[in-house]
Amino acid sequence: MAGIFVGLIIAASFAFLTAHQDRLTFSSLTPNTLGGNNPAASGRDPLLWPFSRDSIWNLPIGSNARYVWAGIHHATSMAYFTDADILVLQPSAPATTVYANYDDWGAGTRCSAQGGALFTAPIPADFVVPGSHQGSPDGDTPNAAAAILAADGHTIIQTQPFARCAGQSPTSHYMFGSEDLYGTGETGSHGGSGLSALGGTVRLGELVPGGTIRHSLKLNIDSANFYPGLGGYRWPAWKSDAGGAGYGGSIPEVRMGSLLAPKPDFPIDTLETEPGKIVAAAFRDYGGYIVDTSGWSIYNFVTERSPAGSVQDEFNKAWGYSLNAGVGANGWARDLDKIFTNLYVVDNWDKATWQTVSVSNGNVGVGLGTPRVGWAPEFGQVPPPPPPPPPPSPPPALTGTTITLTTSKSPSEINETVAVSGRLTDASGSPVAGRVVSLEWSADQITWYPEGQIGQFSAADTNGAFSDHMAFRGSGDHSEYIRARFVGDATFATSLSSVVTQAVVKLAVSAPPSPPTSPPPAAEPPATPDRSEPAPT
Repeated sequence: MAGIFVGLIIAASFAFLTAHQDRLTFSSLTPNTLGGNNPAASGRDPLLWPFSRDSIWNLPIGSNARYVWAGIHHATSMAYFTDADILVLQPSAPATTVYANYDDWGAGTRCSAQGGALFTAPIPADFVVPGSHQGSPDGDTPNAAAAILAADGHTIIQTQPFARCAGQSPTSHYMFGSEDLYGTGETGSHGGSGLSALGGTVRLGELVPGGTIRHSLKLNIDSANFYPGLGGYRWPAWKSDAGGAGYGGSIPEVRMGSLLAPKPDFPIDTLETEPGKIVAAAFRDYGGYIVDTSGWSIYNFVTERSPAGSVQDEFNKAWGYSLNAGVGANGWARDLDKIFTNLYVVDNWDKATWQTVSVSNGNVGVGLGTPRVGWAPEFGQVPPPPPPPPPPSPPPALTGTTITLTTSKSPSEINETVAVSGRLTDASGSPVAGRVVSLEWSADQITWYPEGQIGQFSAADTNGAFSDHMAFRGSGDHSEYIRARFVGDATFATSLSSVVTQAVVKLAVSAPPSPPTSPPPAAEPPATPDRSEPAPT
């Protein structure tokens, strides 16, 4: 049931979202050489105690830390249930290809390759990580956030959910940004927060008799404790999962990425078990970052599962009882309940404060003030040279363009307004819209100038068309020349139109009209003889 809840939350989270040249051999990981039992004075092995001194995973809490009550609810399902991170830190192991699988947190097994290669990294040939519904000690659908060290000894490849069923190739699905083993190492493949799969993990050799945890913890607890809202995260987390709108808490300071710790006066000596005291001391001195939701009411801090073994098995052998514990089942369960329900948020902790702490060179702790314990020592070995930066990616191929250009009439008279228009298309003849084309002018086709009347056309319309008006000047009959230029952009290549020759003629002057011809004079009528009087008879 827990696996189903976790699967729904994480699958939703990923729906909301959307990564070696010099080989180097480090000492192998074995339980009796790990973790807090290594004396700090001898320096640090980065495989056992990774990341820089000023990494959030290594910084102790300072005396000026401001504590705000976290109000973590009593767990009602289990006092602890394991959720291991998969750590493969053997850069000399055989190069192994990890393939895509899309079963995620559903009914599938995660065992088979369902897609192409995701990456190739050093993974021992005999390292098995059961998939979903395959009897994994981390539940039916384990989160299986993985951190794998590349052969260069620097690059931490992070992915989720990782599986390697017996006799099959390893698989995973979601890829996250890589980190440097010697860097600050904040981010990674915890889908609820975007925080590291390596940093903050309880390692082999730390939760054993006489052990010490010298780093912060990672917490995977019920989202009923988290303040709701899709913005429900705080630095160093860079996201909350897609279930963030349904978080059930009421304290604004308790969000994905919050650093939780008991107050300095927490009575560790009153705890019943040695492992309880080890965990409580780590919480008091370093705190624990909320990195994921458990999907059910449990307590959890994240532990190691690697080719060297698992903290879960080591714990059972070392203490004689199980790391997983029912509510109130034994002293270990009661200790966890007392620790988790006495946690506070270290509220004065953000990126700006970290920057102040980072440059203090060990003099200031988380939340400012004197650190409760000393900073992590320097690495006890010279780091290998970092891998060279990858060559720059070639620029994307640009789509070719073509410009046509014409005028509304040629010849045109001097100073007569003429329409100039054209069309910008791609190599297939499709219109290129929204781009600006400029106009150039020449008197001799040798020297070209920006045309001064139009200069630039308005952006091409949806058909790639552009137009404007201008007049050709000068005196006497002559020719002028224009052409259009598109300078190109990140998608389309530059282009230049053919030259348009414009004939320009002077205004024709008409001859003055001839005066009208006078009509000929009218002919005089013939004389009419005078009437004579009749002669008298």
